Amino acid sequence: ANKSFSFRTDPGRAMEEEKQQNIDEGLYSRQLYVMGHEAQRRMAESDVLIYGLNGLGVEVAKNVILAGVKSVALLDDTPVTLADLSAQFYLGEGDVGQARASACASKLAGLNQYVAVSAMDHADFNGDLAFLLRFRVVVMVGAPLALQIKVNNHCRQHGICFVSGDCCGVFGRVFCDFGDEFVVADKDGEPAASCMIAAVTQGSPALVTVLEDTRHNLETGDVVAISDVEGMAELNGQQFEVTVTTPHSFEIKCDTTGFSPYKRGGYINQMKQPTKLSFRSLEQTLGSPLPFLETDFAKADRPGVLHQAFRALDRFRETNGGAYPAPGNMEQAGALVEA
Repeated sequence: ANKSFSFRTDPGRAMEEEKQQNIDEGLYSRQLYVMGHEAQRRMAESDVLIYGLNGLGVEVAKNVILAGVKSVALLDDTPVTLADLSAQFYLGEGDVGQARASACASKLAGLNQYVAVSAMDHADFNGDLAFLLRFRVVVMVGAPLALQIKVNNHCRQHGICFVSGDCCGVFGRVFCDFGDEFVVADKDGEPAASCMIAAVTQGSPALVTVLEDTRHNLETGDVVAISDVEGMAELNGQQFEVTVTTPHSFEIKCDTTGFSPYKRGGYINQMKQPTKLSFRSLEQTLGSPLPFLETDFAKADRPGVLHQAFRALDRFRETNGGAYPAPGNMEQAGALVEA
């Protein structure tokens, strides 16, 4: 059986807040401004497992706890070493020899009284992984590649979001798999477009033109609501999918041939639509990588090179019991380059 240790400050208040699904607007004010109440509530209902509590892992845990999820379970039974103290800011000399997860759990729990934080000192990854089913999100940091693939495949089968990451010096990588049908309520996070109408043609499709000194900022496939039009009042209160023709005009899927002629005025307001995204598994992606997320267009070839470097590191760890190359060991460095 898996053992765990739980920490929570003021558990009575936290449980009451969970029951009422209230949001501390003072604590989460900046997040609410960006994401809104509905997204914050959904996050407050999520249980998260974080595997790997090295320097990157503790940073992830800190941010997730501060963000306000329902619970965070920490899993890492690796004994703390002096080397860990260079990056893991919630460990001290007195923690050397203890399991990483249990050594830092109480400090992480103190970050947010509304989040239940627990430390698991062991988990059986050789079995059916049934213990993962209670989590909404699984994050793996610095895990061996074979284990990442196994856990990712299990998560895909059961609708669990999977994130893995690693950090080596100034280089890092991250992979996300949220399943085949992940729904995003707001695809870009930008304010909904809104502008005044200058003209609407009678035709099929109808051409809508906005004021000359403004851009509609729409994309083909967006949906708009039309209101306050004089003359062609049949459009008011209706929603239409648009096909962009110019920065100042677009077509709507509507036959306005028999409508009253447009006179003046009117507004278009973009109606944000849910967008469905499809992710690939880690195993599929490693076999045929998708285009990398560009962060520096002056070094367009760098992501591919780093990807191959991390793949070599994976192969090194596979043949060395999961260990990383030792600092200053030229023989192991040569083996990594060869890989």
